[in-house]
Amino acid sequence: MRCNQLAVCKASSWTYTAASKCPPAMCPAAYADIQSGGQCPVADETCPYAKGTCICNANMGGPARLVDAAIVTTWACFDATVACRSPRPYIGEPCADPARKCDYGSCIGGVELVCTAGLWQEDFPVCAEAN
Repeated sequence: MRCNQLAVCKASSWTYTAASKCPPAMCPAAYADIQSGGQCPVADETCPYAKGTCICNANMGGPARLVDAAIVTTWACFDATVACRSPRPYIGEPCADPARKCDYGSCIGGVELVCTAGLWQEDFPVCAEAN
């Protein structure tokens, strides 16, 4: 969901920006089709399913893995919970549990959301860097 459509509030109405230039999704058909830690085709691809969210990433907290001089990308998956649904809510969507935090892979290209003043807002956690 890194390619959400953006809108700007102008004169009390929403104006949408030009059409997105996002690539077509390369997500498997089902959450069960993804093996966490298994190789994936497109770095930074985020695949939301009802059972959870998976992110294709090259930086999994250690040195980059190379195969034939290409960086290997792997899936990292996060199961949905009752408190933190999948697909994730959009930033600005209403929420009812003040200070609730939901991490959708924020340290590997995803996002962490926090319920603030009745709306989901992006939170910026401190992520440990690989040594």
